[in-house]
Amino acid sequence: MSDFQDRTIQELYNLKRRGAQWHALQAANEVGIFGVLDSGQRTVTQLAETLSLNQEAVEKLMKVLVQTEMVEQYGDDFALTTLGSLIPAATRSFGNDSWEKLVDHLKTGEGVDDTTWSAELDSREWTMTPAAINAMKCLDIGKTRTGLRILDVGCGSGVFGIAFAHRDSTSRITFLDKANQLKRAKETMESVGVESQILWAECDPATELEMFQAEEPFDLIIVSNRVHQMNVIDQEAMYVKLHSLLKPEGELALIDVFTGQENGLGDAAIFDLESALRVGGQVCDGPRMEYSLKASGFRQVQFAWLPCEPHLYGLMLATR
Repeated sequence: MSDFQDRTIQELYNLKRRGAQWHALQAANEVGIFGVLDSGQRTVTQLAETLSLNQEAVEKLMKVLVQTEMVEQYGDDFALTTLGSLIPAATRSFGNDSWEKLVDHLKTGEGVDDTTWSAELDSREWTMTPAAINAMKCLDIGKTRTGLRILDVGCGSGVFGIAFAHRDSTSRITFLDKANQLKRAKETMESVGVESQILWAECDPATELEMFQAEEPFDLIIVSNRVHQMNVIDQEAMYVKLHSLLKPEGELALIDVFTGQENGLGDAAIFDLESALRVGGQVCDGPRMEYSLKASGFRQVQFAWLPCEPHLYGLMLATR
């Protein structure tokens, strides 16, 4: 048998394996196995008895689940992996309800109203820590850019702003977001110890940004993971507003999903499809964004990749 035939057979079974694992994850979530494992490791017998399931069938299912990133085995006991325990119960369907409407999306191009999308993005915001570190290095925070007054628009858990504050103790960061998101940022801040550098502005960046007023202009404004969810008209309205909040020579850093990094092409394609399906968004269009930024008053626009997992993010820097 040729190497080509061997590879083809391997690819076939890899595809079959991924399909089986996905269905196993969905079934385990639906019958409550992950919920039981939230409270500690269990044997097959304990899982079957607790959930009134067939023990033999559960045993077979668990053998498939340990092939995934969600479950691990210790002797006769099964437990959630570290990753499995980090995924909130509300998002363990991985958007399956929306994915089931993919055929309709292909016919109409319309997204679905997925109430779990925002929570799912929040739950994996910590995975942007490498991107925050790369952005910090790209901007040379704490060296050529030091003592900055920074506004973090739609801060979420504060991954970017807190990284910048930790790198440069002379910076001052204003976190702007809704109350529930500011609560998350405060929890992150308390674990890092940068309280003296942080200010808070409660404002929904999607609906109230135009009304936000600052006591003095900012040196740097950060906007992460927002542009891909916005249409061009809303983008340009945001750029104009943020332009007005910057000092002369101030800078706007847009950190978002752009396609182009070789290691991230597959993830970018999935992100593009999932965003369109679940929220009506899409991977950022760099040339279109540059045009809009300059039309909004910014005079210079630069771009850099953030070369880290998941190889999706880039930084577009616009100078007032």
